[in-house]
Amino acid sequence: MNRRSLLLCIIVSLAMFVVPALTFPGESESVTSLKKTDGLYYPPVIQKGPSGHKVIHDRMTFIEQYKYDNWSPEQAAKGWDKDEELWKKFSWEWGKGTVPIQRRPMQVLDGLFVLGPEDYQQNTYLFDTGDGLLLVDCGYEKFRPCIEIQIRQLGYNLGQIKWVLLTHGHSDHAESIMAYIGSGADAYLQADEPGIKEFLAAVPPEIARKLVLMHDGDRLSFGPLPVEAIHTPGHTAGSTCFSLNWQGTAVLITGDVVLHFGRHGSMDEGSDWNHYLASLWKLYNHPRSGEWQVILPGHSTIDLENGRESIYRVLQVTSEIIRRRRAGESLDWLNSYQLFYELRLKGELEIEPLKN
Repeated sequence: MNRRSLLLCIIVSLAMFVVPALTFPGESESVTSLKKTDGLYYPPVIQKGPSGHKVIHDRMTFIEQYKYDNWSPEQAAKGWDKDEELWKKFSWEWGKGTVPIQRRPMQVLDGLFVLGPEDYQQNTYLFDTGDGLLLVDCGYEKFRPCIEIQIRQLGYNLGQIKWVLLTHGHSDHAESIMAYIGSGADAYLQADEPGIKEFLAAVPPEIARKLVLMHDGDRLSFGPLPVEAIHTPGHTAGSTCFSLNWQGTAVLITGDVVLHFGRHGSMDEGSDWNHYLASLWKLYNHPRSGEWQVILPGHSTIDLENGRESIYRVLQVTSEIIRRRRAGESLDWLNSYQLFYELRLKGELEIEPLKN
């Protein structure tokens, strides 16, 4: 996956500034008033995850859980990635709609949708606040036509997008941001994210004013929706999670900080394991951590229950990686499903997280 930073997106972003959002005949992008969506979307496809809580799987994680639940030790010993036949089987059944794997655009909760290509494990979210649309992690430029078609499919107009909230500046989350700024939306990004100074120096003042720089603990308002920014560096220096209540359900938007069942975003140049571990403990000990139910990650499966356990699983996997790195291994990532499967076979106790 391409992990270019915001700084390396500048050239692409400036080019996109002159590429407006696609407008269909008879559609005015100046329309900003919302109507209740009467468009077409898929309902959430819910199943039980490996911990017994409700989840919405994409195809990749559905197959990972199938192996975790059903593979014999002999099958696993042949290689955890030796799953080509499963991919063929479940891709065919997914195409027929006979297995519980998400399709898009999909409604997660009333007025909250996940967008983007179905095959890429990339999550863009759309919130209908009643006073404008909030887009979270607008994604690659190459995915923008797909996402904009899905927004229209939901019954909305692109001119109703008032805000774009970015969890961090990697191009798979932020590359298309200039198209939305150019259409009038305000963009929000943490002030410590690399490349911001260069970005602001490279764009016209009227564009620079549309970028709102956030800090830890900021209370943001998107129409009637209040959101708390929680600075969680590690994956990038400016990675940020967002806590909110959506129609009575406590939600945490996590970007690449917390993914399903111990998964985490890639750690490459600019990443810091110690900061990442500290950020995970910060989330786990947050005053609202016991309330969070829904975890909205930047990639793959959405957890619908017990969000604090999702954070704990990432703490466990991250701690295991750091222990192995301290022992001399060159290691940046572990397949969490494989890790917990192997621990279960050995009858070992749960991984003890490293202290902050």
